[in-house]
Amino acid sequence: MTSIFYVQEQYPGVAVPSVLKAAVIKTFGYLIQHERGASLFTETEYVCNTILEICLSPQVLADTNINVYIRNSWTLSFICNLFPIEAIAQSKFTHMQPAHPTQNLETALDLCTRYAELTASNKEKVAASSIRALGFIAQGLIQLDGKQRKGGQQLLPPDSIRRYVERIIDLIVNKLENQQQSTPKVIWNLCVATSKIIDTFNQVFEISPYQAYQDFEYQGCYLRKMFSFRTTQCFLAIFMDGLNYKTKIHACQTLLKYINIYQYGFLEGQRNPENLLRLFWTHIQSQLKQQINFDKMPTQDLHSHSTQEQIAYIEQIHISFISFWAHVCFLTRINLSSPGSAEDHVLQERHSLEHQSIMVDYFNKNAFDLLQSIILYLRKQLKVPEYKQIFEEDDEFHQEDLQKETDLIFKENPLLLPKLEKMQT
Repeated sequence: MTSIFYVQEQYPGVAVPSVLKAAVIKTFGYLIQHERGASLFTETEYVCNTILEICLSPQVLADTNINVYIRNSWTLSFICNLFPIEAIAQSKFTHMQPAHPTQNLETALDLCTRYAELTASNKEKVAASSIRALGFIAQGLIQLDGKQRKGGQQLLPPDSIRRYVERIIDLIVNKLENQQQSTPKVIWNLCVATSKIIDTFNQVFEISPYQAYQDFEYQGCYLRKMFSFRTTQCFLAIFMDGLNYKTKIHACQTLLKYINIYQYGFLEGQRNPENLLRLFWTHIQSQLKQQINFDKMPTQDLHSHSTQEQIAYIEQIHISFISFWAHVCFLTRINLSSPGSAEDHVLQERHSLEHQSIMVDYFNKNAFDLLQSIILYLRKQLKVPEYKQIFEEDDEFHQEDLQKETDLIFKENPLLLPKLEKMQT
């Protein structure tokens, strides 16, 4: 199959049809997903030396057919996901001679960047797959950076890793800030890529929720644009105000990857976590009311596949929101709790009385509204209004009937118990 891409080298007058290129590249994409060792197409050396060369070859890059774009970006995303960055960086091509040792990695990065910047509606699959691929490349580079810092083989200079990662972050953040120009599919892939990058960074650098700001220099790291309030605000806007279910879910899951309050950045440039906490609680307060008043649950064709899928998305939005709420509660406790150790006393000294009063003032003014919203939310989730009406209208409705109906609520809504447990925490 690989030989068709090099026919023109021997026979310049022969043109390989775009549809054939797309079909073969798509086949490669399927084959490399099989269990490692199942065939030649799953061997790291073959994939990174042969299949990757085809994806980056002039014959493919010069083809402007949309199907070639779609299949090539899709297969590249699997290569970047399933095979180590070291193998991609050290790949040896047969028909293309690199100008320097990491040229192949740079070419892959260039192509994915070019694909990711496409905005035409018929190229959303291309952009989405390429954003995923860039996320996997950034993950691999961060992991490689961690290994090299611990004394591993110096495969890439630290400044090259930083340059590559910052380039990917610049693209992701720019597209997030201009999300109105992107389709939902592109947006949720931006969220997924960001989640993977932040999660990998936190693992590699062993970031803790309890770290103080000065314990890690976020403004000097290669994710500084991701650890900024402008980026946080993008995910908040997608989750709180977005209209697409999947984008809302993925945006919320991304917000959960920011492991401590300092990674969210600083509101209005002030290094004061209470400002940001107040903003989060304001969003939570608003979102609670939306959840209470949400009346768009499908009521017809309840057993159809599309309706069941829609219900599942709505439930996932609810549990994502509660997860974010629980995360904000945790961040609030550890940032505003009474210090007990000597180290905590140092932390307390960093916060002035004025800063501490921000959240005290917020809770003093909004505690009753929050409590009332929580009660209304629980009443809706447990269908209290419906059962109250049954009690009032049916004299024969007994305690055992209530128990049966309660069991039925939890049976029909398997996500209800996890939601209630998260609210309990």
